Amino acid sequence: SRHRSVAELGPFTVFAADALTMMVREGGKVAKAGVLIATGVKADNRREVLGLQTATSETGQAQNTFPAGLVARGVTG
Repeated sequence: SRHRSVAELGPFTVFAADALTMMVREGGKVAKAGVLIATGVKADNRREVLGLQTATSETGQAQNTFPAGLVARGVTG
């Protein structure tokens, strides 16, 4: 869920955030979309997806709201 507390899943020994570009169909047209993903690795090497967000434009808003949302859900460090 986008609203679950990340703090309950941790602690994480490694945190990584990355982005990739994919082609998506939007309004009957094909467009590029950025996919932002954050993962955490626990001490036992299990991985958890902490967040995932898509953005159809490379605006600062998407790049700022994604990490802000993670912090609001308890990601620290």
